[in-house]
Amino acid sequence: MKQAVAYFFVFLIQSFALAAEPIEIRLASNLPDNSRMARDFKEWSAKVEERTGRRISFRFYFDGSQGDERDVIRKTKLGQLDGGIITSGGLAMIHSDFRALRAPLFFASDAEHDYVVEKCTADFKRISSTAGFELVLWNDMGWVYWYSRQPIANANGLRQVKMWQWTEDTAISALHRQLGVSGVPLGQVELLSALQTGKVDAYYGTPLQSVEMDWYTQTRYSTSVPVAYEPGALMISNRVWNRISPADRNVILSLGSTLQAELRRDIRKWNDDATSAMARRGVSVTQAESAFRSDLSEKAEVVYRTLSENAGSQTMYDLVKRHRSDYRRRHLSPGRDKEPFVPQSR
Repeated sequence: MKQAVAYFFVFLIQSFALAAEPIEIRLASNLPDNSRMARDFKEWSAKVEERTGRRISFRFYFDGSQGDERDVIRKTKLGQLDGGIITSGGLAMIHSDFRALRAPLFFASDAEHDYVVEKCTADFKRISSTAGFELVLWNDMGWVYWYSRQPIANANGLRQVKMWQWTEDTAISALHRQLGVSGVPLGQVELLSALQTGKVDAYYGTPLQSVEMDWYTQTRYSTSVPVAYEPGALMISNRVWNRISPADRNVILSLGSTLQAELRRDIRKWNDDATSAMARRGVSVTQAESAFRSDLSEKAEVVYRTLSENAGSQTMYDLVKRHRSDYRRRHLSPGRDKEPFVPQSR
């Protein structure tokens, strides 16, 4: 009996020592190190470190220094990293159901997007956990547009360019196939070089990405209709998350919730600022033809059905679409919730 009690106390002491051991969380991202979002994450990490008594700290690898998002997820699963600040490509590698949020032309407004994501966050946290990750916070990048060296007003214009195709992006590549567009598959970190050498002469991305990555410097036009909404999240491997005490997890999540709200507000302003900055530097917006808008809407519906049918489970796709329909019933006049939608043009 005495020996059992002694073993118990040894175990207790070792557990307290483990809990008190400082934990450094290694996160990678394609974000430029000097970007405003990277700055905000650094400030957030400093607050977490202070509030946890330096039991928790973060080491960031920005500028795509650890490779594209595919590499970040692979290295995290191997234990070489602990997670990342990632977008749709990396999220889909964690669980394919994240593609439901990146489906082309799925959302019609910021408000609609926010409503659906808020309703589905608990479900996305659940599927992330089953895949071995903690979804700490959303850091959506905003609306995605096509950019090119020549105007794109219709599908034929798209077919005439050498379009970059992100290797991690299943959703928009499916739309491109529907439109007869042959993309050039490359990683995101390879895009600027490919634009500079002429390997590609068109790409898709958010205004903020375009400016901060210098992609826009190689183009002269952007489309008026956004092709998708780019989700993003800070994901931490359960391997390290489960080592963090409940109290310190609550600090991370609480401060993360505050940062998420600030980023959602700020990123939209930054995207507007980036659009204005590009316009001052000669990037003009090409208005999409009416027939092209209708065609995009029809093709996008086909893509969504295909993504849903190819998913391991249709549950999340059905859930996301149901919440979108609920939003439209609540906020649109009777009958309009049944219409095909194209996001509002610029």
